[in-house]
Amino acid sequence: MEITQELLKQLFRYDPETGDLFYKERLQHLFRTPKDCVVWNKRFKGKKAKSETHINGESFLRAYVDGKSLLQHRLIYLLVTGESPKYLTHKNGNTLDNRFCNLVVSEKKRDFSNKLLNLKAGIKGVYWDNTGQRWIVSFRSKTIGTCKNHLDAISMRKSAENNS
Repeated sequence: MEITQELLKQLFRYDPETGDLFYKERLQHLFRTPKDCVVWNKRFKGKKAKSETHINGESFLRAYVDGKSLLQHRLIYLLVTGESPKYLTHKNGNTLDNRFCNLVVSEKKRDFSNKLLNLKAGIKGVYWDNTGQRWIVSFRSKTIGTCKNHLDAISMRKSAENNS
């Protein structure tokens, strides 16, 4: 099934003020059996799509389309504009803030550096993970460790840079 703007309008309701995505009732033709349709609608219809996934130490919201888990910010951009850019980032650095005004089409280089620059840390490659309540340290696109203390995380990052 091709994911189009029209399909997303049938499947989701989007609240542009909060950035939240809600599941709409899904029709029977989208399921293998009528029972699957009934079960899915009882469980998800009208509810906020709020599953989280973690990529390179950052949390992203995801939603399900045709049995596939997809990143919400990409779905929202397609839902609103009808376009699916290759690279999309969050203007304020908060990957859980999916308000359309916070979504920005970007170059790969900018998108990559945006992931590595965390406004709370102030240093490239050091991120705060709200879920784990720890600083995540990355170097050359790989997580090299975690720390409870911000200064220890910065020191770990600097050490990795110096030893490369």
